[in-house]
Amino acid sequence: MGAELPYHSRMGSFSPTVPRNIRKHLAPGEGVVLVLHPSAWRYILHYLLGLILLGFSIVLPVFEAKAVAAISGILYIAYTELRRRRIAYVVTTHRIMKEARLFSRRSSTLPMNRITDVHLDQSFFGRLFNFGDLFINTAGEGGFELVMEKIPGPGDVKATIESQLLETRKKS
Repeated sequence: MGAELPYHSRMGSFSPTVPRNIRKHLAPGEGVVLVLHPSAWRYILHYLLGLILLGFSIVLPVFEAKAVAAISGILYIAYTELRRRRIAYVVTTHRIMKEARLFSRRSSTLPMNRITDVHLDQSFFGRLFNFGDLFINTAGEGGFELVMEKIPGPGDVKATIESQLLETRKKS
């Protein structure tokens, strides 16, 4: 069954099962190729701010101020990671999905058979730290339908999507 296929999270970990929130949206026979989240580099300034707050907990003279700085730093880093993880890009054998959820939910879906172009945009720092944007265009629409922002390994992700496009076209 497609929902039982392993997937690669692009953050270096493999899982034997697909997350529940993604699994329930899969069609029969549809397998997950990869699940990824925006690169941590996109949020580097936020992580640094949290670390600076933690640093203040070392240098502040009053215990209460140290505690407030430490707790603030930890909470801000956790909040930043939650913001990063709430966005998921899913490539399946039939489509590409973008889902943003925390308290509300927004999702976009593009069927593989409608995708015409996949464009990669990677800055100098993106090449240095291996992150970038993928712009996915579909037939009959103006502009880009889906943007995968600041994803890790954009070249590999583009190759994976193009491979799935070839598989989809072979089946048609």
